[in-house]
Amino acid sequence: DAVAFASGSAVQAWVDAIGFRTPRVVVAIGPTTASFATNLGLRISHVSADPSVPGLVRAIVHALAPPEP
Repeated sequence: DAVAFASGSAVQAWVDAIGFRTPRVVVAIGPTTASFATNLGLRISHVSADPSVPGLVRAIVHALAPPEP
């Protein structure tokens, strides 16, 4: 399981609806969103290097890929 945040408002909506529980993989679209989430108390496991939807998708795929032997 994973959750991806593309904005600070998405982070806030998650906290309002779910609270501070997250799956192991939590991906932010960029450093601003990651900082917002961290300041609220969420743990971010991955941050997209490219703050765009395609960049976010690449970060999610990378985060969920099995480790290389």
